[in-house]
Amino acid sequence: MYEAVAVVKTRILNENEQGFRYYQFFEYDSKEEFRQCVEFVRENQLFDSGSMLEYGDKILILSTCEYSQENGRLLVVARVV
Repeated sequence: MYEAVAVVKTRILNENEQGFRYYQFFEYDSKEEFRQCVEFVRENQLFDSGSMLEYGDKILILSTCEYSQENGRLLVVARVV
């Protein structure tokens, strides 16, 4: 069973842009990688669900197109409960 943690509005970054690339984030190997994911979610979430990711969570990120910006994406971020 999954719990939705956040809905995030973002976009695919250009090759030379700095930033978190959720589409290359499959699993985290360190607390630093996990922290980067959590920071990205917090900075870009559309509303506060009252729930947040915790280190050790198994994460699922669903992505679909979002047309308010070039290469826009809308994400649903969830964790296993």
